[in-house]
Amino acid sequence: MAPPVDDALPQNNAWTLLTRYSPERLSFALRLALICALVALVAEIYKTPEIALTTYVVFFLNKPDRVESIVLSIAFTIIITVIVGFLLVIASPVLASIPLRVGAMAAISFTLLFLVSASKLKPIGSTLTLIIAYALDLLGSVPLGELVTRAFLYTLLFVAIPAAVSIVINLLFGAAPRSLAQKDFAARLCTAAKALQTDEESIRELKQLLAEGDEETQKELKLSSIEHSSRPEDLDALKASSDGVVTILSAVQLMVTEPDALPSTETRSAMQSTLLQMAAIFEKGGYPALVEPIPVEGGSADLVCSSIMFFNAGLSQFGERRPSSKEKKAKSGFFLPNAFSNPEHVQYAFKTTLAAMTCYLIYSVLNWPGIHTALITCFIVSLGTVAESVEKLRLRILGCMVGTVAGLGVMIGIIPRTTDIGHLMVVVFAGAFIGAWIAAGSPRISYAGLQFAFAYFLCAIQGSSPAFNMVVARDRVIGIFLGILVSYFISTRLWPASIAPHIDEGLKTAQKQLQEIYQLSNPWQRRRVAAETQALLHKIETDIQLAGYEPPSIRPTTAWRRARRNAVRAAQRLDIALFARSELKDSGKEPAADNAALSELSDARSHSFQLALSRIDQSEEHA
Repeated sequence: MAPPVDDALPQNNAWTLLTRYSPERLSFALRLALICALVALVAEIYKTPEIALTTYVVFFLNKPDRVESIVLSIAFTIIITVIVGFLLVIASPVLASIPLRVGAMAAISFTLLFLVSASKLKPIGSTLTLIIAYALDLLGSVPLGELVTRAFLYTLLFVAIPAAVSIVINLLFGAAPRSLAQKDFAARLCTAAKALQTDEESIRELKQLLAEGDEETQKELKLSSIEHSSRPEDLDALKASSDGVVTILSAVQLMVTEPDALPSTETRSAMQSTLLQMAAIFEKGGYPALVEPIPVEGGSADLVCSSIMFFNAGLSQFGERRPSSKEKKAKSGFFLPNAFSNPEHVQYAFKTTLAAMTCYLIYSVLNWPGIHTALITCFIVSLGTVAESVEKLRLRILGCMVGTVAGLGVMIGIIPRTTDIGHLMVVVFAGAFIGAWIAAGSPRISYAGLQFAFAYFLCAIQGSSPAFNMVVARDRVIGIFLGILVSYFISTRLWPASIAPHIDEGLKTAQKQLQEIYQLSNPWQRRRVAAETQALLHKIETDIQLAGYEPPSIRPTTAWRRARRNAVRAAQRLDIALFARSELKDSGKEPAADNAALSELSDARSHSFQLALSRIDQSEEHA
């Protein structure tokens, strides 16, 4: 009988997530706070409008590494220039007629949001939609004449100021992507070393790291090649080290979860010492090579010998060079393959545009321009599925409430006492640091950090001079909540998109990749597939948890979710067994008995996975 499944999201300790420290998290939060303070300074000096929003854009232009941050800053400056140029062309005929203006705003919003959903703009969609929102807000609020041109030029500064400051600060203090990758290697090896001593907390962290995969590390190494700050041979060795880390984590996971595969205390101590030495090398900016293998224990159980050899297979990958793939990838083009066949892209663009225009009409009819933040909020909070929208709703509301309280406290208690621009920079730095610290943490809380900063800036920064108008702060916060509620209502009532199809599609892909792990003859490709499969299964598991947030009308049944959760867990166990078996087969050095023990384990786990898949079919038959 399949084990029961907890359909609720894991109840991680919120305080632990908020206070979890890492040097990289602190550095990133400090850098973001510094950029925000400098952006506020420049905007105050030149007295540009919407200083709070200009400062908030910093959160979307910066990433932990300097290369991606600089690329984003340049890219968005180009994008906003194109948008402003287009708006200047259509401004005169459009602004003369109210119906035409509203229609143009809706058309521009729909077109750009469709591109965000159905093209390669999707990864930068949140930032682009924020720019769209600000531009549309100006389009609907400025009068005819010279002010039109001035307003659109201010729109350009809306991105250009934070982009310019971000580029300068990242060049001076930004972390190199190679350094971030090496520190990640070190942290993962240290976690594996602690898990070998059967430390429960470290074992849970090891499982989490293995499930998350190394996509971020791969991206950092790719960015390092773009930066040209490292020799190609060093980058090839670091890419091989990434595969080695994945192999070691998988080997340790096999040891600590399979009782018959756990080596003796002495052997595990030797493994721990080796891993800590390798971590120290990565911390210093180098990479280990020609690592001595761990001796296989004589007289040990067959599975213990196999697990040690699997561990040694990972050690042997350090110092090697992963060859560049010679296979030419087919050019995918600008649009996604299903851009014009999948109705979800059109539905997403229509729903978000409808929510934004509804808010625009509400504050226009009420003649209440102070709540114009509702329109901007609709673009910021838009997500593809109902499950994601509902799950993030609580984080946004919580972040907004805390940010509002903090912003009002600063506005009442500190702003009236500010005497120069330096005081305001301190106020911005403090709020930005808190928001950045939360946003740089776990994905479970990151949205709250973004919403905290949004509400805090809107309350604390009210113009180009110290201001503490409670009405302005009240209206802006009301606008945020109005935007959140309208977006939620429309996303759950009009074409509610369930996350269930994504789950089933992901399971089919995972099943194909599991078959490839043992069949691939190229060891480098096999290691990539094994790591990517673990990451895919982790995403599917997260999506299953999110499905519990969907409204009853589209929410999958408890049996549906339980069956798929059990299939994911069976697939995660099978992935490691197949990976170990294929690595030892590839080495050609394993004793026959060891191979038999590992084959028996992988066959048993494969049977469990097939049984779990059959129960999915049974759950659908009885649904």
